[in-house]
This record gives sequence, C-alpha cells and structure tokens, in this order.
Amino acid sequence: MIELKKRWKAAGAACLFLLLALAVLPGLTRKQTEEKEERDPDAVSIWYPGGYEILSNMELNDVWAVEEMENRLDVSLDFSGNTGDLDSSFQTLLLDLSGTDAVFYRFSAEQLRSMAENGQALDYTPYLDQMPNLKKRFAENPLLYQYASVDGQCLFFPSLVENSYQDILLGIRKDWLDQVGADKPESVEKLAEILLRQKNLYAQGELENQGEYFIGLSSYNEYANQLMRVFGTDSGVYWNEEKTGLVYGPATEEYRNYLIFLKSLYQAEMLDAGLYETETTDFEKYFLNNMSSTILTTGEQAQKLEKYAAANGDDIILEYVNLDTLSGETPAIYRTAHRQNQVLEYGFVINADISQEKLDMLLKMIDYLYSDEGMELMNWGLEGKHWIMENGERVYNPDCIEDGEYYAIAMARYLKQDMLCTDRTANRNMLDSDVRAAVDEASYQEDYSFDEPRGYYTKEQEDRLDTLEISLGTFVEETTMNFIYSSIDPSDDGDWQDYLDTLESFGMEEYLEIQLDAWERMQLRQYEGGEES
Repeated sequence: MIELKKRWKAAGAACLFLLLALAVLPGLTRKQTEEKEERDPDAVSIWYPGGYEILSNMELNDVWAVEEMENRLDVSLDFSGNTGDLDSSFQTLLLDLSGTDAVFYRFSAEQLRSMAENGQALDYTPYLDQMPNLKKRFAENPLLYQYASVDGQCLFFPSLVENSYQDILLGIRKDWLDQVGADKPESVEKLAEILLRQKNLYAQGELENQGEYFIGLSSYNEYANQLMRVFGTDSGVYWNEEKTGLVYGPATEEYRNYLIFLKSLYQAEMLDAGLYETETTDFEKYFLNNMSSTILTTGEQAQKLEKYAAANGDDIILEYVNLDTLSGETPAIYRTAHRQNQVLEYGFVINADISQEKLDMLLKMIDYLYSDEGMELMNWGLEGKHWIMENGERVYNPDCIEDGEYYAIAMARYLKQDMLCTDRTANRNMLDSDVRAAVDEASYQEDYSFDEPRGYYTKEQEDRLDTLEISLGTFVEETTMNFIYSSIDPSDDGDWQDYLDTLESFGMEEYLEIQLDAWERMQLRQYEGGEES
C-alpha cells in the first residue's frame, strides 16, 4: 500500500509501540557487551529487538513476565538483540543465522521466500499439531494464516493486536477557545471558523498569551495525514462502498476536498508551513507559545505538552477532540492499522537448522504466547501485583510506577506487552480521563480498509508493483505538497484533471488490478480444522 511518505505512518501509534526505545542506548542488551556472562548453550537463542526495558538497564531475559513464562513452560530462553541501527543489524544477522534459533522482526514476503529458498526458514506445517492455540487462532482469523503462509509453507508467526482504538486526537488550547466563546469543534468547517476568529484577535494583539506569530493547526510527529479519514479517504488503497473493487485514495474527490481544506487554511495563514517537518525536540514550546491546535497521539505526546506547560508555569489547558467527530455528516473511514483487531508483519521466524530439543521448547513458547493465558501474562501480569481494579476496569498497579514516570516505561520492567499478542485495552485504560473521554467519544462508522495481499503476488507482479509504487508514491507526495503550499490549486478543475491524468499515465489502474488479483489469490488459501483448503 502506498503512503505519501513512509515517515507519515503512525506505526508507533498503533502497534509495536514498545520498540520506540530502539536506538536510544546502543550496547546495553545481550550480545552487545563482551562483559556479559556466556550464553547457556542449552537455551533457545532468540534475536529480539530491545524495547523500553533498556531504559531500566534491563535485558529482556530479566523482565518478570519472560522469567515467569520460562517457569510455567519449563523452557530455557535466551533473548538477545540490538538497540542501534536495527535494519542493518537485522540484514547482517540474516547473512549468518548460526547460533540463532529464532528471529523476531518485521519480515516481508520476499524475505521469507528467500529464506525458505536458502534453507534458513523452517516450514512449521508438520508441527502444527503441537500448537493447539495457534491452530485455534488460524481457524478464527483467516488473515493470520494467510500471512503466516508463503507459497504453501508456514514460515512466519505473525503478531496480533487486539482491542485497538483510534489513538490520534486533536489537541486544542482551551484558553483561546474560551476567549472566542467557542466549544470544541464538531466539524472541520467549525474548526476553521474558530481558528479564523482567533487569528483576528491575534492580529489585533488581543489574543491571551499570544506569541510572536499565530498558527492555527499543526501536527505532532507529522500526523496531519490522519485528517484524510475525516474526509472519507486514505493515502493508499481501500475498498469502494460496495466492496466490489478497489479505490486509490489520492485519486478521489474526498482526497481533493482534504487538499482544498488544508490549502484554505494555508492561504488564510492558519496552517503550519512545516506541517510535515515539525521537530519533536522543541515542539512543545513551539506549540504552547504560538499554536492553537495540533494533531497528536493519545499517550505520551499529550502528557508531554501538559507537563511542559506546567513546568514553565503556563496555565494552559488542552481540550481533546476525537478526529472522527470532525467528519460531520460524512462517515469517517478507518485504515487497516486502526482496526480493533489487526495482524502485523512483525513476528517470529525459526531457523531451519534448529535442534529438535530446542524446536520443541520454542514451539511451546510461541503457542503459549498465542493463548489467552500467554497474552494475559505478557500484557497484564498478576492481579494485585501488576494490575488492580479501578472504577470497574483494570489498570496497572500504581505501586509499579514511580511518580511522574510514563507507565509504559515503568511496566516494561515487569511485562512485555508487544511479544506476539498485544492487548491494547491496557493502553486505553491507562489514558488520562480527558484523553480517554475523547477516545470514547466516537465510534467508527465505515470500514473500507484493504488487507494487503503480502506474499501472494507473482514474481512479475512484485517487480511491476515496485516500479508503480515508486512512480505513483513520489508523484502523489510531491503534488500533495504543491497543492497545499504552491500555486496549483486542487479546487481548480484543470489542475485537478491534470493530476488525475498523470496518475493514470503512471499506471494507477494497473496498480489496483495487481492488488485485487493478488488479494483474490490470497482468499483461496484458508485454514479449516487443521487442513488447508
């Protein structure tokens, strides 16, 4: 699926957010320090990227849930990994898997196919009878099996996310809202109206605590593309309303309306000129001094803004708005990455050269992680020790969290939430009450999201798809910026038609045909009662 820019993806938002700590403290995890004790030769050796646990100077082996899993299953596990340049380390690892029994990372279908051809990846199909929990998951979730299987071989153990929620909100300054006598906006039109009234006060020097300049709307960590959903579109491929064919989002009237809205804000000098360039390091000060609203994630980013304001003695309160509520009468759509339950391209691959004894331990561990008990252990731990009931819902035990500490960092000493099966209920329940209220404010109305058929393209389709993605993606990225910030106008019929004609010339229809053909091929692979159909 094409994105306008890879850095626009809200990956951290939804999925393996505990990997955010990567590249922070290189050299702290196993195999990175020669002073560490020698490895246990009888333990299963697993390459697994470091997460928040490294901020507590811990290894994954020392996390309570991992040790508890070893005890419950009577297995010996040795997790090692890297905290520096993960992609480079991963590619280097694939050149020589000797001494490594399994790898957890993001695998493409091409990588899995190549590893199978080179005799590196184990086809675990013959061992499925040893994995009742995985077989149950396969039967319940066809996509899980489809992503696990490449060319008829089960090579991959995909990660799952359950109970997810839309975690992108609009944060807006309450003091400036109050000054213009406005409530939280209920549509993008109302938002633009509020920002214009605030801008007029700024021009007269009457906006409270105004800074050197005024920006109406910005985006934290470049999440501005989330506004596309409000207009009923997306930057990639999704189903049409009848779900009989595919749509390329950037070619739709809805996408055009999204561009028209942003351009109108820019022309009125209310849109951040660096909407997709904002640096996180000084964003808090930048926002609080000069900006009315921003698009951000529900967790740490919202907390950072409020803590920054308090530390500087600013009496600034943020209101939070669920983006879905800004869609007005037009239903917002949500992307695959925002579904309540998701299958990810992160997961385990087993080295084909693994010994039978270690394979038995590893399969036992992986199957346990797919079980309800395993998911409970990794995400919640023990009642009373790691979580308690509060207002009818369970939350992490405050005794595990130091004063002022971000809960995800604190709980990483005890739990490994993103190990194969993530329960996002924990994250939702830990939100501050005002943020939580905004998250719960709207429910999704339409789901046209498309499951990309990874691994089901022919070799010719893969080669062609690479070419089409580069040409289409580059053109859409550049033209989107020009539509918003430059002289061409998305509301001009001539400019818009020229844009559509160029998309056609770059092979947009062929791109959709390849995706649909591969998706139909993927649907032929189903898992039914232990037998492949």
